[in-house]
Amino acid sequence: MKFLPVKSREPQSEFFGKRGISWHITVVMKNNASVEDENNTFDEDIDVLDDSKQISEHEMTDLSGENNDGNKVIDKKEKYSFKYKVFVYVFDQCTQDSETVVAILNDVLCHVKQTDLQIKNAFIRSDKTGCYHSANTLVSVKQISEKAGIVIKRIGFCDPQGGKGPCDRYAVVIKSNVRRYLNENHNVTTASELFEACHSYKGAKDVFALDRRIKNNEFKKVKSVRSSR
Repeated sequence: MKFLPVKSREPQSEFFGKRGISWHITVVMKNNASVEDENNTFDEDIDVLDDSKQISEHEMTDLSGENNDGNKVIDKKEKYSFKYKVFVYVFDQCTQDSETVVAILNDVLCHVKQTDLQIKNAFIRSDKTGCYHSANTLVSVKQISEKAGIVIKRIGFCDPQGGKGPCDRYAVVIKSNVRRYLNENHNVTTASELFEACHSYKGAKDVFALDRRIKNNEFKKVKSVRSSR
């Protein structure tokens, strides 16, 4: 996406013809599932979630089963708790191609692995843009998994301009925080200033902004290829 640079006070002549600041939003969702036996009266050292804090769409119905004899009934409840972490990558200059996507995906998984060593698998879902489903991105999945220590089990694609709801919702929160930063007589014209605006006023909840630069590796070309044929 592009964020248009803006100053706290700017004339109308500087409003048009702006070059946007590239920023990429990645929403990481972690699933903490636990099974609770309602017939168990022993206290265990397991964090049990409070029902009052559960979100309705994340609640699961009680699972009850009966054995072959029909004498004993086991009641179990499977509870899900979802934790979110948002990674915002800000670039002054970058090309929105597969190399940038691979670098961002690799960095995100490395950060996730550092925060929680128990995470072993990941499922990726992205927009159906060319840079996400290109051959370079799909071929690099194995190398990313080996480097980050998290196996990418699946990569899914949503419809064009669809499936970006979580990113759009967090983008609104970040933009409101940036607007508050602008009202305090600050400018947001570069990637470093946008990075400071994201972390201003203790930052948005569960949002981790990073100011990065993409290093383009140029491959050496073979000279006089056509003449050697």
